[in-house]
Amino acid sequence: MDIQKLGSRTAEQKAKHAAYMRRYTAANSEKINAQKRIRYYQNHERSLETARRQRAKPSRQAYMKAFRKMHYARTRKEDLAKNKIWRENNKHRVLVTVKKWQSENYERHLMNQRRSCQRRRARKNGNFTWRYPGDFEQILKKFNYSCAYCRKQKIKLTEDHQIPISWGGHDAPWNIVPACCSCNARKHARFWELS
Repeated sequence: MDIQKLGSRTAEQKAKHAAYMRRYTAANSEKINAQKRIRYYQNHERSLETARRQRAKPSRQAYMKAFRKMHYARTRKEDLAKNKIWRENNKHRVLVTVKKWQSENYERHLMNQRRSCQRRRARKNGNFTWRYPGDFEQILKKFNYSCAYCRKQKIKLTEDHQIPISWGGHDAPWNIVPACCSCNARKHARFWELS
């Protein structure tokens, strides 16, 4: 007998085997889950160590990053649809979680609201440039944690667009300066020279 013929199955045999496995899995789901749990607990430490070693390999990291990007691109629409359905079915839970985060992180919440408003206005004017969260911290260091207009230190500083967005200024790091609340409010939508 040819070994190659034994190993290969026809499409009909594969379909029969798949149907059998589905019936078996449905009938013995508790038994299968119990076996999986036992295997998991017996090999848990070894599995964790293997996973740590795999993640530490640079080639593996690059592969996983590429794989995650590809997987996200492939399943993005389905994932967004599932998330939307889940949020619709769990509105109260989402609302409670959001309110809790907002109360625990009040300053960040206000900053996020301001940034969202600024991005929307910049997009509307066609001046949007993506900024990263650490950008403002670098700007603060550049200005020595002082207001760009009055040079006061040790006060609360806010993000200000040197050339206002309403004048066609960009929402980009090079157009952002730190300003104290009073200077930012007085400047409003005008252009001021830096002191």
